[in-house]
Amino acid sequence: MHVEGIAFCGVRTTMFDEMDWLFGDIMGMQSTKRTDDMLIWQLPDGGLVEVFAQDEPEHLDFCTGPVVGFIVDDVGKSRNELESVGINFLGPMQIVGDRAYGFFRGPDGNVYEITGPILDDGIS
Repeated sequence: MHVEGIAFCGVRTTMFDEMDWLFGDIMGMQSTKRTDDMLIWQLPDGGLVEVFAQDEPEHLDFCTGPVVGFIVDDVGKSRNELESVGINFLGPMQIVGDRAYGFFRGPDGNVYEITGPILDDGIS
């Protein structure tokens, strides 16, 4: 899987370590800042993904649960990779022309999306 971008995503969560695992280890994003209560990844297009622990003091006004669409290089391949590590999708992929998108639930219980071109015929 290769995440190509978003503009910004900020989420406050009680599942801090699990979100570090999903975004860093599985989705391959490179962190630019790590503290005990904040993780920041900068994507190739300059977009930022920020995860805040539940008690991180500067973002207490953030609610949990933004739905963010991650642009990936191959939707079918990316879905297969996520499912292979236990990530559950919420229904089939939605196809629009030569692109598709699908929603999944992260380890923190929030809903996220992958979207991008269809290169793998294994879309379900």
